[in-house]
Amino acid sequence: MKKALFFALALIAVGCADPIPRNVDTLVEQGDVLLDRETMRPYTGPIFELFSDDDSKVGSRGTLRDGRPHGIAEEYHRNGTLQWRMSFNNGEADGIQERFNEFGQSMIKWVWEDGEMYAPDGPFERYYENGQLQTKGTLVNGKQHIEHGPWEDYFNDGSLSRKGTYNMSERCGKWIVSDGGNSPINTRTYDRCPPGLEDGN
Repeated sequence: MKKALFFALALIAVGCADPIPRNVDTLVEQGDVLLDRETMRPYTGPIFELFSDDDSKVGSRGTLRDGRPHGIAEEYHRNGTLQWRMSFNNGEADGIQERFNEFGQSMIKWVWEDGEMYAPDGPFERYYENGQLQTKGTLVNGKQHIEHGPWEDYFNDGSLSRKGTYNMSERCGKWIVSDGGNSPINTRTYDRCPPGLEDGN
């Protein structure tokens, strides 16, 4: 009696536990669908993939539903920090996609919607792999990638490349431009900006 009860409780516990993540290498690829090797049916559950040249480190994690990516998927740098975080819905990119450098710094963020990728509205920053700021500004109507307001671009050594103001992606007012290195900094003037725009308002 005790053995039967213990066995029944063990089955319930196993049924309630989260599925054990499967190595992608143990699944069968058929087109854009991953199948369970034993049943040859589309696999549903958590997955992971190891680095091809270092099977002691996890290179990515995610979840499949009916053999296709669904939910949050992550890829990692070799030092273990997050490199990409993406969101999927039934195999299609959907929602926020963000890339990080090896220092854990968000390098760029995009949004997927209806099969299109665009930058979200609002403050926009992009970084180089070495952690240096590459671009800083503001986007409006991200689907068209419209720059609006103060904008700065930098070289990967941190020196200023250009700085000025955009009015709906058109340069306005005074811009500072450098070719990098020991090149002189030049100033260029465009049509006047709307009132308050150069101040970031």
